[in-house]
Amino acid sequence: MNILHILHRKPELYSGTEKLVLQLARMATGDGHKVSILYPKTVAEEIEPVIDATEENGVGLLEITRTEREGDFAPPGPDARALNDLFYAALDRIAPDVVHIHQLTDMPVGALPGAVGSGARTVLTLHDFSLFCKQFFLVRKNGNYCDTADSGKNCARYCGEKQAVERRQMWRQMRGGGPEAAFYGNVVRARQMAVKRVHVVTALSEFVLQIFRREGFELENARVIELGIAKFEVEHKGVVDLPVRFAALGTISRSKGADLLIDVFKDIAPEQAVLTFHGGRIDADVKEMLDAAVAAYSNIRNAGAYEEKELPGILAGADCLINATRLPETYSLVLSEAWQAGVPVIAADIGAIPGRVDRGVNGLLFEPGDMGGLARAVQTVIGDPQMIDRMASNAPEVKALGQYYDELMELYVSEKY
Repeated sequence: MNILHILHRKPELYSGTEKLVLQLARMATGDGHKVSILYPKTVAEEIEPVIDATEENGVGLLEITRTEREGDFAPPGPDARALNDLFYAALDRIAPDVVHIHQLTDMPVGALPGAVGSGARTVLTLHDFSLFCKQFFLVRKNGNYCDTADSGKNCARYCGEKQAVERRQMWRQMRGGGPEAAFYGNVVRARQMAVKRVHVVTALSEFVLQIFRREGFELENARVIELGIAKFEVEHKGVVDLPVRFAALGTISRSKGADLLIDVFKDIAPEQAVLTFHGGRIDADVKEMLDAAVAAYSNIRNAGAYEEKELPGILAGADCLINATRLPETYSLVLSEAWQAGVPVIAADIGAIPGRVDRGVNGLLFEPGDMGGLARAVQTVIGDPQMIDRMASNAPEVKALGQYYDELMELYVSEKY
């Protein structure tokens, strides 16, 4: 089988969708399939878009280098036709049997309709909300949760131009059906129509399907397929005692609640608990705060980036994992990783997370952005370290990456979907 994955950036064994797609591609090539990954790379200067083809470990990598634009919901730039032509030429050259679309950000505007019209079997996985949300995860530029795009009205009001005057002007135009409203509506309607033509749509959780249906997407061809992770073994940690070892994995940013974690653990004595951040990317909005906290408080640590092979050791050294995200996450792989290691979780009650965490059974929940709620959850664990063992014993079974891969391969070939 000839499989083409479409992604939003270069695949790497680091985190998120990029890691998942690369893992799936390597598994498929190991089974004798031909696999390519097509993704964009943006640059600040004005250039003619080009496509470069390379190969790594048997996986074909096709990189479209293009000029950075304002985003997928702004009018196309002067290179739009050239970008579409590059994409269509790549489809013709690869001639895939299956096109699996994971993310379309910065891809040519014709990528989705071009894929569904190519004659290949098309699979679309809804990893986030970028098909209709400029911010990907329904969070406004001020960091607050967005209940709905409201046909683009909220996008204009909260995520338009940075200047307040321009934002108000765009909001008025959107309320009155101005050109911005019409353009946004056309983009989303075109995507809704294209999604209806996709052979199979998969979502990571029921939460994701509910949001897309609420925003007007008809998903009769959709089903939930939860993600799997690579299985690993962790040595039993024995009875938990003080200080309790807490860990936070992944991107270190305000949207992931890093500031809340720092503020909570500043007030905890080192003999009570230790918090260690593990992540290769630190957003500028919290870097200075984190550096200062690490320098001033011995129980707040930054272990830096880690490789996939180091994950079992990291989790073996943790008693409890915290996901303090402010984002309505669509699944949260970090929960799966923690449970695979027998580590219970404290997590924000948002997105798909409350559908996975059974409060008080395999983890604790707190309201997103609520520092007091997070502090109470942490103190609950510190006050009764043995509850970690009780919650760990109730950790749900974690799907293996191999099972997820098998489910996708069935979708690629089965006529019943």
